[in-house]
Amino acid sequence: MRLVRSKMFPLVVGYLMAAGIAQAQPVPADDEGEEIKPIDEPDDKKSDDKKSDDKKADDKKADDKKAKPPKQSKGAPVEAGESSGAEGDLDPARPPKKGKGAIWGVLTDKRSEEPMMEAVVTVEGTKLRAITDLDGRYRLELPPGTYTLRFWAELHKAEILKNVHVEEGKGARLDAVLQNDEGAVDVVEVVTEADKTAVEGQILSRQRASAVGDSVGRAEIARTPDKNAAQAAQRVVGATVVGNRFVFVRGLGERYTNALLNGAPLPSPEPDRAAVPLDLFPTITLDSLTIAKTFTPDVPGDFAGGSVRVETRRIPSKFIFQSSLSGSYNSQSTFRDRLSYKGGSTDWLGFDDGFRALPPGFPSYKLTTGAPKPGGGNVTDQDVDSAGRDVNSFFSSKRAFTPPDHSLSVAVGNAWKLGRESRLGALVALNYGHSYQIRTDEESNDYAVSSNGSLARQRSYLVDTGNETASWGAFASTTYELNAHHRFTLIGLHSQIADKTVTVAEGFKDVAAQLAVHDTRLAFVSRAQNLGQLGGEHVLPELGGSEIDWRVWLSNASRNEPDTRNVAWQLTQGSTTWSYADDSYSGRHFWAEQSEGIKGGQLDFTTPIADDDSKLKFGGFVNLRRREFTSRAMAFRRSSDLALSDYSKLNCASKDFDACADSLFFGSNIGPVVRLSESTLPVDAYNADLDVYATYFMVDASLSPWFRVIAGERLEVTRQTIEPFDQFSSEPQESAGIDSTDLLPALGTVFTLTKRSKLRTSLTRTLARPQLRELAPFAYSDFFGGRFVSGNPDLKMTRIINADLRFEFFPTLKEVLATTVFYKRFSDPIETVAIASGDRGLVTFQNAEGADLYGMELEARKDLGFLSRSLKEFTGIANLTLAQSRIQLSGAAREYLTNASRPMTNQAPWVLNLALDYAGSRGTTVRLLYNVAGKRIVQVGSQDIPDAYEHPRHVIDLSASQDINSHFQVKASASNILNAPHLVTQGADHDAPVVSKYTSGSVVSVGATYTYWRVAF
Repeated sequence: MRLVRSKMFPLVVGYLMAAGIAQAQPVPADDEGEEIKPIDEPDDKKSDDKKSDDKKADDKKADDKKAKPPKQSKGAPVEAGESSGAEGDLDPARPPKKGKGAIWGVLTDKRSEEPMMEAVVTVEGTKLRAITDLDGRYRLELPPGTYTLRFWAELHKAEILKNVHVEEGKGARLDAVLQNDEGAVDVVEVVTEADKTAVEGQILSRQRASAVGDSVGRAEIARTPDKNAAQAAQRVVGATVVGNRFVFVRGLGERYTNALLNGAPLPSPEPDRAAVPLDLFPTITLDSLTIAKTFTPDVPGDFAGGSVRVETRRIPSKFIFQSSLSGSYNSQSTFRDRLSYKGGSTDWLGFDDGFRALPPGFPSYKLTTGAPKPGGGNVTDQDVDSAGRDVNSFFSSKRAFTPPDHSLSVAVGNAWKLGRESRLGALVALNYGHSYQIRTDEESNDYAVSSNGSLARQRSYLVDTGNETASWGAFASTTYELNAHHRFTLIGLHSQIADKTVTVAEGFKDVAAQLAVHDTRLAFVSRAQNLGQLGGEHVLPELGGSEIDWRVWLSNASRNEPDTRNVAWQLTQGSTTWSYADDSYSGRHFWAEQSEGIKGGQLDFTTPIADDDSKLKFGGFVNLRRREFTSRAMAFRRSSDLALSDYSKLNCASKDFDACADSLFFGSNIGPVVRLSESTLPVDAYNADLDVYATYFMVDASLSPWFRVIAGERLEVTRQTIEPFDQFSSEPQESAGIDSTDLLPALGTVFTLTKRSKLRTSLTRTLARPQLRELAPFAYSDFFGGRFVSGNPDLKMTRIINADLRFEFFPTLKEVLATTVFYKRFSDPIETVAIASGDRGLVTFQNAEGADLYGMELEARKDLGFLSRSLKEFTGIANLTLAQSRIQLSGAAREYLTNASRPMTNQAPWVLNLALDYAGSRGTTVRLLYNVAGKRIVQVGSQDIPDAYEHPRHVIDLSASQDINSHFQVKASASNILNAPHLVTQGADHDAPVVSKYTSGSVVSVGATYTYWRVAF
């Protein structure tokens, strides 16, 4: 909420928000009296016995002037479904939806007799309201009854009309003329933030924003099949989602994207990424999701593609209860048997109950015969065998029936008036979901260059996967408004998600030698996110309406991978019997835990300067990130004491690999046949810190009615360290770190060409830090024989210069046409590199010398009624991002890597989103969506191995909803209708050798939502 003293600074438009518009002083109002009945005919002037003769004359002038409704118009409802504007070419006098009546009209300035754009029309005692459009028009659809309407605009006297009667099925025109408030210089008005849940609020926020950005609100998300923030983000211009979790913006990888929750940085539960997986945030907790494309000094500067800003739901102005239930059918999973394995009693809640934990009292020393013990002496075979029997567990998978996916969400909120000026609001939301996925015959291959220079398969597998995902979350928000000048907000959030996965891979570990392998992997990975945030917003009238905003936060993200198990069997050329693979990745038990905590705060001070539309803003920011990662890896190897008579126990003649595994790892075989051996390395645990200290200043100045400048600078100090440590000794390990101080300047301009068009420019400097995992020398592999992934402690920060130019045209408050061109220059960009190392290969990270990225974004949202009146209820949405990048390699890498000239890793050359909306007059909505991204490099090839490309995947989604009555809504959706394959090839051509190929299935969902609300006060 923003409060501004009008004496020095004209009021910003009265933006909408769910909490409503508060008043600092009484406004003129009619006495209680006779009922006001608007005239049903739209061209007749309204009557009101309480008005003066002069006002009636003014009203008649306004009515005569607007006897013919303007062609394009709409209001801006605060909450979708409660009020609606005059959309596009729709006649504002059209019949209302079933069960409601309509009030519409035009607001006019008395002095100029011009229509009043962005004036506010509210229904007192409710949160129903609208904002007038560019032609001064509004429209409200209300249940039958008698209401009080309030008309208000900046620097005008508010007009209140009581006893406005609304009849079911009828529309009525009610115009108003607002008089200039000559005494407004002594008034303190309350100006609230834009309601970001609806399209109109999104566009209004966009028009007034200091940064170039694009967003999607809760009302918009509700019209898609999206269930979390990651899925919602792919609807934003230039955004793609990788792995259903990570957001790429303008074709750049997640390293060039940061994530903020209500302005605070988020921790990451991922060991190999600093990026935040947005699937942790269910859409029920969201008010809006914005991706800022340009940098301003008042936000963290560690991004180049975009800054993902998640805003959580605000307090309601009334009691509200909402519950949703849905079920889904996956075409290749539901009602089929999937791979699974026995788990714990709390797997359905997304965390392990201890079933997979290391046994109590398990040795803390390294379990290798002959290794030293902490208390003296050496580890014996007896010590190892005892620990082996304790840790031994099954390696067998099983088949399980796959029920439909299902989800449930509940939200409850209320607000209480505590006095004349104070109020308290609270909102609680809970959600739970369970989903399943089966993949069969997934191709997975690695390649090497043969002696004759051709590309040959080195490893080749067909993979079957069964996955079960359990997720739930809880969100709570409390806001206390002391008075019109002070507001405090406390937010708490917990999100939990776990994947229980069985993967069976069969193929060749060595194609040339015809060494066949059958590998079974059992895994359970849980991720959790906790966040607490306290903030305050304060307006100081004694300082001319200056504002102080502050926020402190504590958050933690954890990842637990308890007892991941692999067992592999191999068949050598010429043999007919499968034998146990004696390898550190066979008979393997692996435990890993990661915890990442963040604490920090920021303080912003904003004060008006020079004139009414200019301000100076400065502040400070501290964010302290701590990560702890530990892991232990051990495997059952062939015993050195193996007797000749026991060799047959290492074979699996039946090819019933599950039965063979359970037979081999039988308790009496531990020691005589197989013996535990720990392979944990000294660098398999680390502590990492990333501390950022920042201060900034910026000026947002309106130098003329048509020219605005946003300029400033941010100073960011980075202290980043990673310290591997040996869990079994005090011997120091090589550490890595970055100590840097950076100035991040920003200059932006906004030219208001007309009242409906703007031209924006931006020139900034930002940075990208190596992700913590990328500095760590810890190496891991996803499956037996797969490539290792390892960090590089010598990485440097990437610094980026960004230039943007955007033209925006807003035909109405619900439509936009925009074109953006951009350019970015990268110094020391970090690239993922595949190296032919050993018999498995290695994936690591390196700095390139530099890179250039340039591109264009085209965006359109347009009501289609201009084509034909039969299309007046349809809206077309399209956005296209075109981008090209070229990377410059350093001398050593130029010879080592296969392609010296190529695009950046994960940079898509184009991204296309299309949507067609239908919004019927009887509560019917339909949305058809299409998304595709161009092929992009996902792994850089080296030593003559071509780069690996992910190819375009065409995705079509369809969703529809129908209001049954004022409380019930049903919704159906179909996702991934085409079920196009995920395809990665070793080379750019579509028919190049396949690295990975699989499908995930089409999903059909049905659900219902019940909503109950009543006025809180």
